[in-house]
Amino acid sequence: SPASTVRRAFPQSITVTTTLFITVGLWLTSEWHRAPTAAISFIPIVMFTTTGILTTQRIRGLPYDVLFMLAGGLALGQAVSSTGLSLWIADLLPTGELTPALIALLFAYLTVLLSNFMSNTAAATVLIPISITVAEGFPGVIAVTVALAASSAMLLPVATPPNAMAFATGHLETRDFIRTGAIIGLVAPLLVIAWLGIVLIFV
Repeated sequence: SPASTVRRAFPQSITVTTTLFITVGLWLTSEWHRAPTAAISFIPIVMFTTTGILTTQRIRGLPYDVLFMLAGGLALGQAVSSTGLSLWIADLLPTGELTPALIALLFAYLTVLLSNFMSNTAAATVLIPISITVAEGFPGVIAVTVALAASSAMLLPVATPPNAMAFATGHLETRDFIRTGAIIGLVAPLLVIAWLGIVLIFV
């Protein structure tokens, strides 16, 4: 009955919420307890399987095409870094005579470009170390710039997990992301630089 379904879902929602806060909390405080990130990731796996939230049927019903797409983006990001392609791209950037604002803007647009093809997590992982090396005088600012710019890449389904999840519903096609994603990709870096400029002025 609907009432029994609600009663079953209520404790499950409590379990999921509690597990979420514990897992994220341990990730954010890893500098204190020194627990490996991979070990912390086992907490939701153990909790959800032992409590019956994740059953065999639900695991078989996972959107593996989306998971493989995201994993492929992470693998591409690792390949870009390990093959030296990222360093080659960094050497081509004309950063020698640019002001800090222009360097930040350059990396912001480069991040948006790469994030649309290799997932924003992978792009940020690759570009943050490079940007910090190039921008020696303001490493914190350039790192925040790259992180925020990576989050604004929404041109393709692979660019970010929310896009991938929306694409997995089957109600959207790739072309549905392009128009809005292009506008966000063009405007967001400018907004990021402007926001950081205001923060640096008043902080």
